[in-house]
Amino acid sequence: MVFKTGRTGLTQCSLVIGGKNRCYEARVVRCGLDKVLSLIRDITEQKQTEEALRLGEERYREVVESQTDLVSRHQPDLTLTFANEAFCRFFGRPRSELVGRKLLEFFPVALHATVLSGVAEVLASRRLASWEQMLTSQGGNPRWLQWTNHAILDPKGEVKEIQGIGKDITDRKRAEEARQNLIHVSRLAVVGEFTATIAHEINQPLNAILANTEAARNLISQSPPPTEELRAILADVYQDVLRSRETIRSMRSLSQRREMEMHLLDLNSLIQEVVHLVGSDAARRRVQIRTELALDLPQGRGDPIHIQHVLLNLILNGMDAMSDIDETERLLIITTELRSGLELVVGVKDAGHGIQPETMPQVFKSFFSTKPSGMGLGLSISRTIVNLHGGRIWVERNPERGVTFRFTLPRAT
Repeated sequence: MVFKTGRTGLTQCSLVIGGKNRCYEARVVRCGLDKVLSLIRDITEQKQTEEALRLGEERYREVVESQTDLVSRHQPDLTLTFANEAFCRFFGRPRSELVGRKLLEFFPVALHATVLSGVAEVLASRRLASWEQMLTSQGGNPRWLQWTNHAILDPKGEVKEIQGIGKDITDRKRAEEARQNLIHVSRLAVVGEFTATIAHEINQPLNAILANTEAARNLISQSPPPTEELRAILADVYQDVLRSRETIRSMRSLSQRREMEMHLLDLNSLIQEVVHLVGSDAARRRVQIRTELALDLPQGRGDPIHIQHVLLNLILNGMDAMSDIDETERLLIITTELRSGLELVVGVKDAGHGIQPETMPQVFKSFFSTKPSGMGLGLSISRTIVNLHGGRIWVERNPERGVTFRFTLPRAT
């Protein structure tokens, strides 16, 4: 037994003694030449805790190393302290070249601000922070990663480390892009159906402008020219220019490919705009469109262009459904209402021949159509758009004739 001299001049030594299912720490203190003080303390629970921690750390590493997600840990100053095998493979470096270096060294400069912002959010809130970014792997493949960071605290509640988990969401991003492309193609198809309407909506004000211009030229040649009549002609020309510009703006908005952007919506005004847009087409088809819009309807929340897309699909379907009935009965009714104080409901009711009961469950399926020349995408895409807005869409058979399509949007809060 070897004694060590302490600051007090006493000498002592300690050793761990293992008994049956127990563990003890024995400490022997020499108090003088002929006196020895022995202390024995049961440290079984302490040893069990240490062993549990060791086993837990081993299990943690086994689980983390087997993950396909990129897992890393770094200090608040972004010094890496751990990287799993998936992280090493993605960046094409062994763990020995990663640990101890700054995290930003492995990200493009363009992404540094995003990474720093996410780390700052974790340090400030001690809560999860998540963001998405596209990185190029060591093999040169661009991959979308969703990073989720959370803080690891020390006993004092301070951030000791930050653990980041990068999940490959490339397939999800590609699916989202394909969906957006499909929605865009469908919208272009809808715009294509309005070719005649667009030409009419633009040619009509242009012809009016031409006629007013000729009249103004004749009036100017008079002496003196009639000022009041010229003012009235200029006012008409101005209104016709605004009308043409609004038609072109609406068509351009519908034809552009764009991501969904949520805004406050005045649903009644949006419906009136769509009704005006299809007015010429409805007149050509001999279809009367009537609106029954709820007064003081609260605002909804959604993307106005995408909601217009849904409305156009439903209105065109309704007019198509009435193409072979008597002209005097071709009535399309568009309604709005507030239900349960939480959701806005839009209804598009036609007076066509209706949908057979066995066909009803299939109307929203992709590539299903009851029209000989239909693509079968309009209602399917309408359902996708409504679902992305947190709403729902369905169809009902009318008691008398025809069907009513309804969809909901959440009320803005």
